[in-house]
Amino acid sequence: MSRRNLDDEVFILGAQDPEMGMIERDILIPLGLNFEYAMQGGERVTPGNAYKSENVSRGNEILIECGGPKLEGMLIDHHNPGNPGFSLGPNKFMIASSIGQLLELVIEGVEYSETKYYDLAKKLQMDTTCHGVAGPKEIYLDSTFKRWEYPGLTRTYNPCGTNGELRNVVVPEKFVLQAAADHCLAAAYARQCPGVEFDKLRELQIRNIANGTEKDFDTVRVEVERFKNSFKSRKPISFGRGKVFDFTDIDLGEGYSLPYLSLKEAGTISGSAYLVRHRFGENEPQAIMLSNATPKMVQFFLDVFAKEKGLVDTFANPQKSYAGGYLRE
Repeated sequence: MSRRNLDDEVFILGAQDPEMGMIERDILIPLGLNFEYAMQGGERVTPGNAYKSENVSRGNEILIECGGPKLEGMLIDHHNPGNPGFSLGPNKFMIASSIGQLLELVIEGVEYSETKYYDLAKKLQMDTTCHGVAGPKEIYLDSTFKRWEYPGLTRTYNPCGTNGELRNVVVPEKFVLQAAADHCLAAAYARQCPGVEFDKLRELQIRNIANGTEKDFDTVRVEVERFKNSFKSRKPISFGRGKVFDFTDIDLGEGYSLPYLSLKEAGTISGSAYLVRHRFGENEPQAIMLSNATPKMVQFFLDVFAKEKGLVDTFANPQKSYAGGYLRE
């Protein structure tokens, strides 16, 4: 990414979700950066209309997981073909995620100044570590395969006691866990994301669902367990050359509801492919979505299933094991 003066920019935030909430609360606000929400019809966009925002560009926008016919700017995203992080796999989840892309952008904006560099690290609660190494200016996995860091600057003096030593900034664990959860949760649960601990990720997911639905931690945990048991009691159906669990008969409410998020979490933990039917907003059409699928199952969804069901505006990412489309209403 090229260096920009971020004080002159306005970040446009897409639909609310745990990653977007963390971006706003733990990065943009502490750094005092300008931001506003992508809007449609006087309300903040939802996942179903985040790329149909009515915001109008003024020439200084950075778009985070949103867009619109009159909204242009630098894009931070990883959900759609052509996005900076779309094609990156689980081993590069940190730089693929929107959180990772944003962290690199804000760090690059101040890396020419030691004072600003370490002041930024303090504001974002990022530790610094001795024995930093010179290298590409991007977030990378350290030699222990447990920490994600950004290459540091040379300091004339630092607490390590060695003049001129490079010191890296360490990406906080909460950012790492959320990045993995948002970019490739199934792969993270399958322990394919370096530096991510399964139990901590599971706790983060339950906490995110609790916060998003305003339910307590135990209520969410019980609901997730209920859906986990559903995967054991239901029989999968044929889907191309594979098998899927069909939950399209269940009313999961609307938007990021407790039933929807709990089923999604249970399905991801199980590692089984499944189908759901859901409406993300009051005035939006219902979507049918396939998750935890193999690339061949994703292709079957697009080539056969979607046509049989009359789905429109289909979307998919074989690398992230999902596909979906909207029912005509």
